[in-house]
Amino acid sequence: MVSAAVIFLACLAVSIGATFRVPNGAIFDLSALTVPAAYASALCFFCAGMLVFWAPRLGYCLGFAGGLIIAISLARSESALTPATTWMYLTAGLNAREVPVFLILRVLAVALAATAMCCSAIRMFPARVCIRGRALRPLTWPAVAVGIAISIIWAVRDATPYFIPVCRMGVSADVTLLHVRKSGLHIQQTGIYVFRDQKFYSVVTEHQLFHFRVKMQDARGRFPYQQWAGLTRPPAAWTPHSATVRSLLLSWNEERWYVRLNHSRLFMFTGPLPHEIAEFLQQFQRLPVDGRSSWTGRDICLGLRYDPLAELGALTPGEKEALLQVQ
Repeated sequence: MVSAAVIFLACLAVSIGATFRVPNGAIFDLSALTVPAAYASALCFFCAGMLVFWAPRLGYCLGFAGGLIIAISLARSESALTPATTWMYLTAGLNAREVPVFLILRVLAVALAATAMCCSAIRMFPARVCIRGRALRPLTWPAVAVGIAISIIWAVRDATPYFIPVCRMGVSADVTLLHVRKSGLHIQQTGIYVFRDQKFYSVVTEHQLFHFRVKMQDARGRFPYQQWAGLTRPPAAWTPHSATVRSLLLSWNEERWYVRLNHSRLFMFTGPLPHEIAEFLQQFQRLPVDGRSSWTGRDICLGLRYDPLAELGALTPGEKEALLQVQ
């Protein structure tokens, strides 16, 4: 009973904090709960934390109701953020070394709500229900395990640490080239973006699977139009990239080139590059650089959610389909 009461009171504190500690700003306009839902769940958890000692069944019913209110409110709030997610903003905060407390409380609210509902449900099981010869009803660890598992599944599903939606470029590049080389657990990615105002931006990213830190280096400069004018339209001989290509993470050693020209379809090459791309790279390597910078990013999913299409700006299934099918 004590452990259940602690879980309920922790849910009360976290859900209230996630609602009323939302900072000012457009990105964080959505709180974890609406104010009425926050008050309702807080009342349920407070009463549940007291009643489990005198009227256990009623207390567990109220604890389950409080967790359900949080779960429904969080699901509605998260769907309103689409295509962004809480984990994207959390990753952005980690990389900026300024993680809002609101985001941490939001993640904790999900884990604790799941734990509270599971704990309440288990406590109402018949006494004869056993696991490995032990009665299930007094156990707390299955509820905690469920809360942790749901948080992990949520992170793996929604975290996209290699792309932050609030940092999208305002103007699409006329020439976009992404070179990805995977060798064992190491992924090296080089992105080159050339714009109509004759400026270029390139960034080299070093991913290491199962590593939290990501090394990044960028460069900026000018790329005269006459040196890449031949790439304004894709040649008819190029074959568009197909959605059926297997994930890069399933290969041990592989090299891919992704090319998009002036809002065309996406093209992918794994063998020898077309002479147009080879000439473009030769011209690029001879360009002077106006500025360089390097930094270390943070990847919550340890590289396991790497996706080249997301690097090109396609986050949702609809955006990826549009990228592959645009004419």
